[in-house]
Amino acid sequence: MKKICTLHLFSPKKVQSFHPIREDEVSRMINRVTELASSSRLVNLSEIMLSLSSNISCIVEFGKEI
Repeated sequence: MKKICTLHLFSPKKVQSFHPIREDEVSRMINRVTELASSSRLVNLSEIMLSLSSNISCIVEFGKEI
């Protein structure tokens, strides 16, 4: 399993191909934090970061957002 991930999923070329996905998800996260902060709502960064990493992983692995 480790060899498969290293050779296919985490190769430098493959990781570079995920750049637009990471960029889009980080932009969405920033917008969400900005929206919450501007409405004086509490911002749970742990929850937001978990959501960010989960979304990126799901899109990369399955092609779908959770």
